[in-house]
Amino acid sequence: MFEHADRDQSGYLSYEEFTDAFRTLAYGLTDNDIKTLVALADDNDDGKITWEEFIPVAIDCVKTFFARNKVLQKMKEKEKDIRREALQLIYADEIAKTTAVMNKRFKMIDEKNTGHITI
Repeated sequence: MFEHADRDQSGYLSYEEFTDAFRTLAYGLTDNDIKTLVALADDNDDGKITWEEFIPVAIDCVKTFFARNKVLQKMKEKEKDIRREALQLIYADEIAKTTAVMNKRFKMIDEKNTGHITI
C-alpha cells in the first residue's frame, strides 16, 4: 500500500498522499478519522509520513475506527427499535381502538364464523 500511495516515490507520504490513500481504501473512515491518523502518524511533525512512523499508529487506529463504526451501526439499529416501541406506546390507545373496530368488522363479514373471509 505504501509504495502505491507514495506517488512521487519520495520514500514518504505527504499529507495529501496519505489522505488520498485512506480515502481510496474505503475503510469507512471519516475525514476527521483521517486527520487524526495523519496527526498521529507524523511522529516528528515534519509533514512527511514514513513507513516507520505510519505502521505502529495505523494498525491500532484503523482497528479502533472499525470498532467504533460497528458500535455506531448497532446503536442506529437499536434506535430504530426504540422508536418503534415508543410509537407503539404513544399510539397504544389508537392501535387498540383500531384493532377492536377491525375485529368487529371482520366478525360481521365472517358470517359462517370460520375465521376466514369468503366472497
